[in-house]
Amino acid sequence: MGFRNIVNSTAVALICGAGAVFADDVALLIGNETYRNFNPVPAASSVLATSETFEAAGYDVIRVADGTEAQIKNALDRFETLHGDADRVVVVLSGQFMNAKSETWFAPTDLQSPSLANVGFDGLPLSALLSFLAEKPGGAALFLASQEDGIKVDAPIKKGIGTLVVPQGVMVAQGGPTAVRKALNDAFLDADVSLAEAVEASPELVVTGFVSDLVALNPTGLKPEEEDVVVDLTVSAALAEQAFWQAVESMGSKASYEAYLRRFPSGEFVEQANEMLQVIADATPKYTPEEQAERAMALTRNDRRRVQEQLSLLDYNPRGIDGLFGPGSRAAIKRFQAQNGLDGGGFVNPETLNALRRLSEVRAAQLAQEAEQEKLRRDAADARLWAQTGARGTEADYIAYLSKYPKGLYSQAARTELARIEQEQRASAEREERGAWDTARAQDTIDVYRGFLQQYPEGVFSNQARARIDQLTVNDEEVALIEDAKREEQSLRMSPAMMVLIERKLKAIGLKPGKQDGTFTKPTREAIRTYQNARGLPVSGYITRRTVVRLMSE
Repeated sequence: MGFRNIVNSTAVALICGAGAVFADDVALLIGNETYRNFNPVPAASSVLATSETFEAAGYDVIRVADGTEAQIKNALDRFETLHGDADRVVVVLSGQFMNAKSETWFAPTDLQSPSLANVGFDGLPLSALLSFLAEKPGGAALFLASQEDGIKVDAPIKKGIGTLVVPQGVMVAQGGPTAVRKALNDAFLDADVSLAEAVEASPELVVTGFVSDLVALNPTGLKPEEEDVVVDLTVSAALAEQAFWQAVESMGSKASYEAYLRRFPSGEFVEQANEMLQVIADATPKYTPEEQAERAMALTRNDRRRVQEQLSLLDYNPRGIDGLFGPGSRAAIKRFQAQNGLDGGGFVNPETLNALRRLSEVRAAQLAQEAEQEKLRRDAADARLWAQTGARGTEADYIAYLSKYPKGLYSQAARTELARIEQEQRASAEREERGAWDTARAQDTIDVYRGFLQQYPEGVFSNQARARIDQLTVNDEEVALIEDAKREEQSLRMSPAMMVLIERKLKAIGLKPGKQDGTFTKPTREAIRTYQNARGLPVSGYITRRTVVRLMSE
């Protein structure tokens, strides 16, 4: 066996913190070929044929064929349990991938549809998986096997693998299922073949991230039949340390320098390692105790978004509900803490979270009670007006009712009666006037209705024309209200996931926001207006802070 291969296998074992060359490693293999709701991915399951090669290389293998969301999550739980003691961790995903903006998801076979609402909640986010693999710098690899045809996606989702941010010390290889299977069996898992050598032997793959000629996925060490020519590693300790140091410098991370110092506390490169650790420490942001307490909680973006929602519910404006703690959120948190006798200096801690949850629950109950009282009041006023207008049953009465309550309790009845009256009017109207009215209704603009009234000021449709002009005329106050609400919605900086959640909320309370895809369309705006009108909020069709707080509390 060549000296270089001995050094490679030794360096790999040491850099990952293992004391023995033959430590247990772990591989997670998922091949999703047959999907329930869209076309299969040809040969996607072929990557599972590498499981025997992984096992022969000393890996514990977790194998999932056509994994559903639940099966993939169970496999990840087992993978997380096993990976802690492993020197090397490898994940192979083969199937359908989808991306939007900075995230890519691996699709489970039971994904209902390739829309943001489903993929964002049910798919496996590669950013989270890569962060997990980053815990094994120099010993982690991710293989992605995909076919970009055979599926139609909904905007803003795109098919395939998007741009990945690969953490330091992690290798990512992409290709078709057959190419990935072949590369693993013939190169990457071949005994004592370094990552750099395997990449060179696998031109069909696109490889990014950590690639070294001193690190291998299968550093088996010496083969039994070659034991008679074994080089005594104790004699070559200095050379082994040099190989280790080369791998450390290649990674250049805090973990790698610390690993060197643990292994070689009196080694040749101790001074350089300590110097680099000091450089990294100097470049690392210094955190106050309050900041450190918040960081220790490891809040997700959804956790932060929930904090912003609770602050808004309690009238502490965070200047956005986007899951990002900017100056507005910090000021709101600090003000909440100061007014409730809490420490933190604008940073979240468990006491602050508990107080926010408790007080926001109380406020949500108050708002629900106020909304119910407001609804009873509006319904009573609605019924009183209908008792007056509906009882008389004239065209003017129905128009007056709808101008006040376009979505009222009796709006459908009023429209039905107006349609009946219009049919009667059409029967008595002259042919020419009917044609002019049909044209006006089709174009539905203020200028067209005014032109109609100039021609038929006392026509049978004149009252309806005037009523429609009133409905289409927006006064200066309404214009200002809508523009202010539009700007406020933009200032919230809502993520697509947050917009999907709003659409789902609107649908859950019986409204029709259209497709729940994170895009506010005309039906969405109409549903928002209806909701605002029903809750006694300023009606604009845009999501204001008051609107989102009220909606999220239901």
